[in-house]
Amino acid sequence: MVGAGAIGAPLAAWLVEGGHAVSVYARGATADAIEREGITWSAADAANVRKTERVDVVRSLRSGDRPDLVVVTVKTPALDEVLSLVARTYGRELLVAGTQNGIDVLRILPAHFRRPVLALVHFNGTIEAPAHFVVQSRGPLVVAPLGAATTKDADTAASILGRATTIVRSDRARDAALCKMVLNLTGSLQALTAWSEVPPDDPAALQALLSSMLSEGVDVVRATGASEVVVPGAPRWLLLAGSAMLPGTLTRPIFMRNLRKMKLSSLSQDLARGVPLAETELEAIHGELVRLADVFGVRAKVMRLVLQELRSRFGDGPGTPIAVSALARLAASAR
Repeated sequence: MVGAGAIGAPLAAWLVEGGHAVSVYARGATADAIEREGITWSAADAANVRKTERVDVVRSLRSGDRPDLVVVTVKTPALDEVLSLVARTYGRELLVAGTQNGIDVLRILPAHFRRPVLALVHFNGTIEAPAHFVVQSRGPLVVAPLGAATTKDADTAASILGRATTIVRSDRARDAALCKMVLNLTGSLQALTAWSEVPPDDPAALQALLSSMLSEGVDVVRATGASEVVVPGAPRWLLLAGSAMLPGTLTRPIFMRNLRKMKLSSLSQDLARGVPLAETELEAIHGELVRLADVFGVRAKVMRLVLQELRSRFGDGPGTPIAVSALARLAASAR
């Protein structure tokens, strides 16, 4: 496991629990803590129930220790550098799975390896301490071959990762990536309005904004010719598109319940830690969907507005969130 953050560490722990011998490549305080304490994880709805698994911590990659599978969980901006290191150590024939959001991974992984697969993550995680992680759920992974990888390669990766969590096997990596990007739009609105930290001043407006943006995302992905990849627990396109048209009074109780369950998105966590906006996944996900909207002539008014406000407020460093009611007024006046 290359990367011991909110995704890599829980996955490593689950793989150990499933009977695999797992090494985690990490450095600094994170490596020290995991080496000393193991990896402790808990589910958001049962935070007092913690499980701990011991893993081998690797601070430098060794060519003699060739693994059956390398899972790379670093963010997209660091992916090229990390993959170059792994390829130099183990060679280009290694079976490698990338968990990155966006479509850049579809190009980057095959540039370094001949047997790459996508292992798209459908759960949120947060870092409570260097060796303690909380996940929203023990969610599924969508596994699909990339580049010259074969169905057998993807099946092998799915078999290994299936000891950790539920696997959805697909042979449509691009479609799976685009589908997940739509769901990731939620994190943009969360980061911009900080509704996970401060109750929204206008819950009805928040629901309308989120419903509209997700519906726009579905429109964009459909316009590219992609088909839906169904993932257990993830909302279907029909629901995302329909929620923007249904009366809010009917759907608000469900919306508010789901809102309270949501953990901090990856984007929100990055901004809270002071990560520059340019080093987050915002452009690889939200920016790419807006670019595709331009290419295919999709209006996507709310999606464009949220991206514009994030760039304006957080592009030069720590920024100030906008109130939901103020964002709703901007959306109402946008052309």
